[in-house]
Amino acid sequence: MPNINIVKKARKDQGECHRCGAEIRAGDMYFWVQLKLQLGGIRKNFCASHQPRPSEMTTSDKKANLYGAQEAAEDTIGSASTLAEIIEALQECASTANDVAQEYRDSVDNMPEGLQQGSVAEDLLENADSLEDWAQELEDVAGDIEGMDEEDAEDVLSDAQSAAEGALGDIPI
Repeated sequence: MPNINIVKKARKDQGECHRCGAEIRAGDMYFWVQLKLQLGGIRKNFCASHQPRPSEMTTSDKKANLYGAQEAAEDTIGSASTLAEIIEALQECASTANDVAQEYRDSVDNMPEGLQQGSVAEDLLENADSLEDWAQELEDVAGDIEGMDEEDAEDVLSDAQSAAEGALGDIPI
């Protein structure tokens, strides 16, 4: 992950915020990250209202999808008013994790046959296995939440949110 740089007072206009499109003017506080690429890099600026999220700090489409799903689930769970919302957020995140795991497996299948036994292929398959395990864990937590009694709705919702946030944790790759 690249470092998040904080500028307390911009010396000149910095263009638009990568997330919301708001102009970052001279004198404004802003964040920026430099993503490294093979031939140079990409700089992304963010206004003071939007600190960069992990999905915006990677050049990997697979990881960006995973981080995006995790962030969406965390946002939904944090503002959920029903157990069904939490369950749906966990299931959507698990579905994305399974999709990305399949992408990793497809990447190995698309390699030349001689490379499919190498260390890169092994790492890709390990990532796929880890993501499938994580997706299963999310599904298990969703199932546990589904079985919760909604009589003490406020306590149950709080417990469900805690369980869901714990399960989301760090992506295992």
